[in-house]
Amino acid sequence: MPNQDDTADRSILASFWTGMTIALAIAAAGAVTLVTRDLNSRMGRAGQQALVLSTSLAEHTTQTFAMLDALSLAVMEDLNNPIVAKVMLPEVLERRSAAETAAKGIAVVGADGIVVFSSTNRLAAGSDLSQRETYTSIRDSHSQSTHVSRPYRSQGITRADTQDAWSMDFSRRIEDANGDFAGVILIVLDEPAIYGFYAKLDVEDGTVIGMAGEDDIIRASNFLNAIGRDIPSSVSRLVAAGEHIKVGNASDTGLEYIFGHSRSTVVPLFTYVGIPTAPLYSAWRLYAALVTTALAALSAALLAVGTILSKYVTSRSELLASELEAASERQERKFLEAILETGGALVAVADPQGQLVVANPAFRAILCEGPKEGNPRTLKLEQALGRPLQDIMASLPFQTAANITDGTGRRRELSWTVSGLRSDSGEIRNLVAIGFDNTEQREAELAIYQSGKLITLGEMATGLAHEINQPLGAIGLAVDHFQTRLSARRANPEFMRDTLALIGRHVERANRIVSHMRVFGHRSDGTPERLDPAVLIEGVLTLAEAQLEHENIALERNFNENTISVLAVGVFTEQILLNLLFNARDSILAKRIFDPAGWPALIKFDVSASNKGKAVEISIEDNGVGLEPEIRERLFEPFFTTKAPGQGTGLGLSLSYGMARQMGGSIKAEDTGNGARFTLTLPCGAFSKVPVDTSG
Repeated sequence: MPNQDDTADRSILASFWTGMTIALAIAAAGAVTLVTRDLNSRMGRAGQQALVLSTSLAEHTTQTFAMLDALSLAVMEDLNNPIVAKVMLPEVLERRSAAETAAKGIAVVGADGIVVFSSTNRLAAGSDLSQRETYTSIRDSHSQSTHVSRPYRSQGITRADTQDAWSMDFSRRIEDANGDFAGVILIVLDEPAIYGFYAKLDVEDGTVIGMAGEDDIIRASNFLNAIGRDIPSSVSRLVAAGEHIKVGNASDTGLEYIFGHSRSTVVPLFTYVGIPTAPLYSAWRLYAALVTTALAALSAALLAVGTILSKYVTSRSELLASELEAASERQERKFLEAILETGGALVAVADPQGQLVVANPAFRAILCEGPKEGNPRTLKLEQALGRPLQDIMASLPFQTAANITDGTGRRRELSWTVSGLRSDSGEIRNLVAIGFDNTEQREAELAIYQSGKLITLGEMATGLAHEINQPLGAIGLAVDHFQTRLSARRANPEFMRDTLALIGRHVERANRIVSHMRVFGHRSDGTPERLDPAVLIEGVLTLAEAQLEHENIALERNFNENTISVLAVGVFTEQILLNLLFNARDSILAKRIFDPAGWPALIKFDVSASNKGKAVEISIEDNGVGLEPEIRERLFEPFFTTKAPGQGTGLGLSLSYGMARQMGGSIKAEDTGNGARFTLTLPCGAFSKVPVDTSG
């Protein structure tokens, strides 16, 4: 039946997964909103850009035709109130045409459609314009005093793919005193003034610009093959609906554009600008991909934290059960030591030369491939213990541990005690070896240590999530900056490479943290190896340094890599250092409760050799509350803790002490008067020669 702690743990786990699901749902909704807003923003900016440009073109059209309108009124005044003889009117028209840059020539057409006066050879006096669209439109309209003709090819030019091939006419109606039609003042537009302007206007590739009339005929465009054609249907609907911005397809290319249009205030013409949407969609898809990648990274990080938390909840109950089981095994072992005949102990007697004389069934079962198989007389004591006989004889009573592989292939750990039976003369007559099979106990201790690591990782889950979130936040900022530069069209290849490199570095940082969490959580077989204590400390700080920085706790490193090594189990050593580091942190936080003044919090790491180079001391010193004598005496007892209920198991230092002893080391705690110092002592591996720079 589950206890209250199990129920609470399951509730916490369920709350985490529920909260993670809600957080991911909110993040996904936010990502969709960001992507949607980004697309709308891009389209909106492009539409406004098209509208602004079309407005500028409309203003240019207004200015041009306003000057032509003024010119036509001046010619009208010359006809109604002549100040020179009529024979001089062609010269007056020529001068007025030369004074106006937008006019190529001026002609006065009579009511019968015959040119009366002209300043241009295109419309020589006597030419019949009675069928010309410019003349007929003015003649047949009583409400229209001015008219802009459709574009036509200029005389003498056979190619239509140059701007000089096209021209337009601006005409004004002439009426007599009774208001009847009396002729037309016709002004031929100068081609460069209109068509050259559209051809030379600096716009982005693919942008369509044009000028059209209410008859939907294009008068001018930066695309020559569009002149004289009907405007795109989407622009026609845009104008008819009175809208200024609309997305549609071009009738000639089928490509999608976002169009904007503006009307001239003096002539029945309007200008339009079409910006292609394909580049906008390309930039938007890149932004959407970056947002999706960031969302996927966040999901992976939360899933990793959830997995660690699940392992922590699962192993917490197992830890307590394993601790009780280990205590029970220790009591049983003492009991079996007293009752050797029960078969729990391995007992053998050897002569002074190490030749076995007799062995009990337990000894035979493990070392002689079965309780009745094998002859113990063929086995020497030094083979069973894995130590030379002279070392055993020189250190009686002798204690050691040996790892062997029994007949079934199982790896076993045996602990031995060898005592000497002496004769009356004091000479050694026999050697008695009593051994215990610690295999199951060792496996249980490794399971306890593994559970302790998972508990530590579980307690660090929130801080690790924050540490992983930091590179994700940096990635988010880089993505925002990337999007801003793309929107401003300033995302050159060098900037893109730098931004992607920045994202890669932060992804590597998150990957390094997760990878070390996996290595730290890996179960060890307890085999010692030569390790650099500086590397072990930095590995621990990879998991914990961000949390210490968040608590405004400074770190002082008094060690260098590749100067000394220890003979230890890597994951055990890191777990011990992590427990001691968190104890130092908790001591500082406890001091801040009753002394909140801004004193500098500090944790120092020192590595040094001791015992004439045979051992290495790794010390962690803090300036927290220190250690009272009554606390120091019980510090390494199982389940002893000074924390509030529910905030600690009381197993951290106890497990750390056991792991240190298991590796042949020790842990010492002392009060410094300004805090506490914990010193982990481990067997020395070897000193390394630090390379010296001799380059001069």
